[in-house]
Amino acid sequence: MASVSATFRHALRRSLTSHATRPSPTLWHARALHSTPVVLKKKGKGSASEADDLFGESEADSEELFPSSSGDLFTDARPSKSSSSSVSASSTQPIPPHRPSVPLPRSVGSEPRFEEMIKVLHAYLVDKSTTTIPRSTMWLHIINVAASREHLERVAELFPKWRDVKRPFPPHTADHFAKRCERLRCPELALKIFSDHPKYGLDLTFDAARVVLHGLQASRPRLQSPPVTSDLLCTTMLLRALNKDGSEESLTVARTLVPALEKLLNKANPRTYSLQNKAQRPHGAKEKKWLAWTLNYLQSHIGEEWLKQWMEASGYAAFTAKGLAPP
Repeated sequence: MASVSATFRHALRRSLTSHATRPSPTLWHARALHSTPVVLKKKGKGSASEADDLFGESEADSEELFPSSSGDLFTDARPSKSSSSSVSASSTQPIPPHRPSVPLPRSVGSEPRFEEMIKVLHAYLVDKSTTTIPRSTMWLHIINVAASREHLERVAELFPKWRDVKRPFPPHTADHFAKRCERLRCPELALKIFSDHPKYGLDLTFDAARVVLHGLQASRPRLQSPPVTSDLLCTTMLLRALNKDGSEESLTVARTLVPALEKLLNKANPRTYSLQNKAQRPHGAKEKKWLAWTLNYLQSHIGEEWLKQWMEASGYAAFTAKGLAPP
């Protein structure tokens, strides 16, 4: 009996020693816990950690403003019929207390979220009341929650300020802006922004260009856009650009526009376009010089007699023969 008791005590001592020297799986799992914003939120913390500072970054920081699973940035801000009542109520509810560095939840509604992000961008770019740099991806999200043309115009007004502080726009900003303009039925606003690159600094991509063209085509009855071949100066400049490109595709298009140029010159009185004529109609002095040098370029490429005769009658041949630098 004594030997059995001694054997039992020996085995129990070895078991206790093994448990004391080797951590249990439970302890290993406990050490794997971390204090991410999601965990803190589940634990009922009242404030987010520094990792959730979504409205501020250093010069080298380029993290995403929101997780990629936050939704399609092209999603229409207009509510569906089934959820119109809930969205309407959320868009008018007061803004809950929150840290300025933490974005408002989606339950608040698009209008307060838009105003919140505009306020952050305006404070850094216009008022200069903060040195905290907003994350560049904020542009994608503020475009996404814009619900009217007036919203998009307010966003576009800040584009030059962002360019002035030498901060890059995130990829696909142009695509998002064009898509939102089409969704809100204001493609002419996209055309205005993309056509003035020195001011707004937003690079036009092929994807954005397709969206803008589609939007303009769909709204053409309202825009009443005249064809390019109805204007003499526009036709000549387009022909010059096509000939200067020199590709077979460009030259093919250029050849189809030559009859339109001949038709326009036959209707145009050379004396009216003369540089000696001080009248501002149909073009001012600057536009007449543009026309003179453009036609001079085309004459060397087209070589048509009717173009040569019109150049001589308008005085453009003598003007360009002086060898002055084109304007």
